[in-house]
Amino acid sequence: MVTVTGDKTINFIIWDLEGTDEIEMIRSSYLLGTHGAIFVFDVSRPSTFQNINTDLAIVSKKMPQVPLVVVGNKIDLVNRDELQSLLREHAISFDHLASAKTGDAVDDVFMQLANHFLSHA
Repeated sequence: MVTVTGDKTINFIIWDLEGTDEIEMIRSSYLLGTHGAIFVFDVSRPSTFQNINTDLAIVSKKMPQVPLVVVGNKIDLVNRDELQSLLREHAISFDHLASAKTGDAVDDVFMQLANHFLSHA
């Protein structure tokens, strides 16, 4: 649950579809009724974002009307300057760099989705 602007709250039901090399194989039935998506990639393993732009295009095609927040996770494990260079090199656009371990920017991710839901309600 996220509290936005005082007394308004948004409840989230979260499905983790796990990382897979076959993102296009995600069954559409898993996505029915989806109101928002968070696409998380591991910044400590460059191999996880070599195909990120292709993967994001597939996700956007499967859910064209759904807000998508792109998050680089595990920033606690990398040098920020080197990471920024790698992200630029691969032309990766993202909304947040976060750490699930430390909690850094995790609230921001959910707040962004919650605010989107409220502004489009």
